[in-house]
Amino acid sequence: MTRLAFKLRTRRDELEQVAARDPLTGCLNRRAFDDRMHISDASIAETELLLCLIDLDRFKQINDLHGHGVGDDILTGVVSRIEDLKLAGIDLYRLGGDEFALVGAAAGVDLEQLATSVANIAEDVFPTRAGDIDMTISVGLATGCLKQESSDRIYRSADIALFAAKENDTRRWKIYDRDLSDEHERHEAVVRRLYASLDSEDFDYVAQPQIDIVTEKIRGFEVLLRWTDRELGFVSPAEFVPIAERIRVIEEIDRRVFKVALREASHWLEDDMKLAFNISPRSLAAPDYIDFLREQLALTGLKPEQIELEITETSLVENWEFIQRRLAEVKALGIRLALDDFGTGYSSLNYLSRLPIDKLKIDRAFISRASDPVNRQVLFAVIKLARKLNLDLVAEGVESAAHLLFVSELRCPTVQGFYFSKPIPRTQIKTYIKETSERLAYG
Repeated sequence: MTRLAFKLRTRRDELEQVAARDPLTGCLNRRAFDDRMHISDASIAETELLLCLIDLDRFKQINDLHGHGVGDDILTGVVSRIEDLKLAGIDLYRLGGDEFALVGAAAGVDLEQLATSVANIAEDVFPTRAGDIDMTISVGLATGCLKQESSDRIYRSADIALFAAKENDTRRWKIYDRDLSDEHERHEAVVRRLYASLDSEDFDYVAQPQIDIVTEKIRGFEVLLRWTDRELGFVSPAEFVPIAERIRVIEEIDRRVFKVALREASHWLEDDMKLAFNISPRSLAAPDYIDFLREQLALTGLKPEQIELEITETSLVENWEFIQRRLAEVKALGIRLALDDFGTGYSSLNYLSRLPIDKLKIDRAFISRASDPVNRQVLFAVIKLARKLNLDLVAEGVESAAHLLFVSELRCPTVQGFYFSKPIPRTQIKTYIKETSERLAYG
């Protein structure tokens, strides 16, 4: 009877071991993780715990593109590389899909070094059956004592840190602190209010004039998106536009403002003026975007050559071939194209030579470094090239007399910035045009 009991107990232990393991990678699974995070042993519960959440960036796209076999190769490669770190006293769990966790005692562990080491396992490409795959890994880390905090709270803290890491372009890991929680709550509030505002009139625009540096005549306006929410108040475009792009509502916002601005501009935009719009890559890629542009031109009666679409260098990095085709379609309508924030992205000269660009907008960062001799030489070369390519030029961020002098030395004909005018509320644009004309007429 004793032998039978021993065999049964051994078999049970073996089955429990199997049940606690992920069949693909061999590491501990979600069930084992839940048991670890809800442990009742008093001595262990009093120990400060570290929880490190690991997420593979773009894993779904890679899986969809190359197939699940390649995805499996990457998952097993990730586990192998983490195990090679030989993290004593820290267990690795696969929580599901492309999400992993490390759990162990926090005492004596350099949290930054741990997070950095894990994030860096993706520095080298992952060999797969479809060839080498380059990818990044995001890491969120939190600590807590199970006796004092719930396991759910510790997990949420690590998850908030993971989210922040994914948003960070320079460092792919974050350690939780209260500021991250505040940032996460703010992000969630912006997301919630963006959805709520889609059926409202809270999205608006202002327009900043572009001025001829010699005559001081208005050459055009850049339409700038604004959002004042009834709960959050004014929200900076730098904050809400990237979020709107991620949750895929930017196209609806872009179109709403474009229609209103175009309709109103038909009453005040003069024949020799241009109206410029910043267009998100998602809006540009919409299947019916060309039809939308054609329809709006027909409704307002504005000439296509009076409209400019501004695209940034960074928006050109992905899906290059499609962007080339789409911009050619826009150009075929007669609408002008401008490359915005020139000098902040990659392969700028390549874009100038291969895209149907009409205008180059020199980023304000170059203007603000007017005293830097190297910066000046770079700008002289860029402007010389732009002239050879018959491109119009606009210098952004001209905010002082020194900036204006610098731009005039560069022989850049058009400027935009606070020195001449801040962005103008839509209700005051017509008055601004009239007053500028009168001032120039009477000296």
